[in-house]
Amino acid sequence: MTRLIGSVPDYPMLLEVYRNTYYLPRRRAFVRALERVQVGGLLARNIDLETLADMLSGALIYHLLMPPAGDNPVGELRDHMIRLLRQAGFEVPQ
Repeated sequence: MTRLIGSVPDYPMLLEVYRNTYYLPRRRAFVRALERVQVGGLLARNIDLETLADMLSGALIYHLLMPPAGDNPVGELRDHMIRLLRQAGFEVPQ
């Protein structure tokens, strides 16, 4: 991902190809999964799923590009994602 971002000034079409080929299909699948969760009653009906998808994927991308400096980056990412899910209204058990 960092190489892709770094190549944008020299090869701007590369990012567009990545976006159309990989990112957008996965994002659409993620939003469809969130829709199923919402229809199943596990997520409030008033949640904007597009915004929720952006929030969760943005947090993941950020943590992948700028990993925490702690001793347990996987655990820190897990804890952060759980806090985000709870903020969005999911009931995530302890």
